[in-house]
Amino acid sequence: MKPSLPLMSLLLGCAHVAPALAFDCAAARSPVEKAICANTPLLALDDQINQAYGALRAAGDAGAKAALQGSQRAWLALRDACANQDKVNACLATRMNGRLNYLTGAPQAGPGAESRLVPLIRWRNGRGKSGQQIETFAFAGSATAGEKRFNELVRGYVDELIADMSGEPDRETNIETTAAVTYASARLVSVHMDSYTMAEGAAHPNMSSRDVNVDLARGRELGFADLFDGTAAHKVVSLCRAQVLQDKKERGVDQPEAQELSDFDAALDKSLRDLRTWSFTADHVSVTFDRYALGSYAEGGYGCDLPYADLRPLAKPGAWVVE
Repeated sequence: MKPSLPLMSLLLGCAHVAPALAFDCAAARSPVEKAICANTPLLALDDQINQAYGALRAAGDAGAKAALQGSQRAWLALRDACANQDKVNACLATRMNGRLNYLTGAPQAGPGAESRLVPLIRWRNGRGKSGQQIETFAFAGSATAGEKRFNELVRGYVDELIADMSGEPDRETNIETTAAVTYASARLVSVHMDSYTMAEGAAHPNMSSRDVNVDLARGRELGFADLFDGTAAHKVVSLCRAQVLQDKKERGVDQPEAQELSDFDAALDKSLRDLRTWSFTADHVSVTFDRYALGSYAEGGYGCDLPYADLRPLAKPGAWVVE
């Protein structure tokens, strides 16, 4: 059995506590505080964030509280940076809604899972610039096989990130991971995670993404063969191919020649069959390819959007998991 994350992780259940108080508008000093106090919707958002934060803090042990506090302080710095934007209120609304969704485990789309998703945080500041700033999600309680499988997959990804970092003990290394619940229902939960790792002396940072898609009804990670038969693969590839080639063209990258195009299609087919690159959203799948998958590192990462209207007809009868 995989060991659970250390105390610096945060995996909290529901808590019924008095809400944490927001800052006093009568004593507001910073431009951001004044902007929030002058805007009723933003002030309501601030109150909701503080209530969610207070509930999580009250439910955690000492390690969980420290992790949550570090995460919140970093987010407050990001929020306050909105003062440098032209549209301060729009920036605040975006970042405050995002934080509320994270603290409450709210999905961006879908009716929501039957059990509660909660923040899972690994936060540690090491020597110099070394540190772990990992924010993702887990099911509180994990009562079903599907919920347990989801938690195992997320923990496994976090463990891999930490293991990669610990492999270079003498190099200052920073890991940042952010996550979003892109879709959740009683049948499917889809979470997208972006990671940024920078090691001292490295030529460039390492950026990667990972999607966790679990069929909660079946209790397992969703695979390509669960949705499509073999004949559908080339049609899925064709849906994505034009988008990626157009993106390459717009970036000034030479278009693949005949043999190169064959290799490109093979790489695209391989990547698309791995649903760890798929994020399910309200009306489409957003596919994110890691760097090197379809080009050089210098080109950057590629992706494509696959509308459900195009994918549903390709799926096996009764296999489609999005409501």
